[in-house]
Amino acid sequence: MKEMNEVEKYIYVLTGAIILSIGVAVFLAANNIALGGPPGLAIVLNYYLKMQLGLLMFCISAPLILLCFKYVNKKSAFRTIFSICITSFTVDFIYEFLGYEGLIIDQFYASIIGGSLVGLGIAIVIKSDTAAGGLAVIAKIIANNSEIKESNIIIIMDIVIVILAGIIFNDLRIALYSLLSVYACLKVIDFILFKRIRLLW
Repeated sequence: MKEMNEVEKYIYVLTGAIILSIGVAVFLAANNIALGGPPGLAIVLNYYLKMQLGLLMFCISAPLILLCFKYVNKKSAFRTIFSICITSFTVDFIYEFLGYEGLIIDQFYASIIGGSLVGLGIAIVIKSDTAAGGLAVIAKIIANNSEIKESNIIIIMDIVIVILAGIIFNDLRIALYSLLSVYACLKVIDFILFKRIRLLW
């Protein structure tokens, strides 16, 4: 497979970010399911802050944008910023401009569908050699300065957010469904990027 040019990479980032946003806005946030990363953290914090979800996602990722230029090459950093902006804008576009409040369905199905869509979006973004969100940048920095794998760091951060969701929403089921959404997300990423089908890690 030939290497993508910069325009093709931005098309991948745009497509992936929009798919990711649909998973978050339509399925996860609407059903109080906190996937990992900035979207999950925003869903948890928004329980108290009551801000526009996309704006809150951007505020969480914004401080990490500066790190992109220090630890990631400039072209990749600009694509990461583009990804964050598109994701945040699309989530708020769905809620604020379209006036759509998401699809309220059984949380089991919401976690599977939402997590899978987010995984698909992230995988498409990663294929363009771009980080899908701010926490991925932190994971890369920690991995580069330790012996811990980047994937393991991301999983740990996701689990922390899932635990926070269970505490904040005071509902063990939400924590379990959030964990299920993380699992679905990682399995889709694993399949798309590595063509692996494994039920367990």
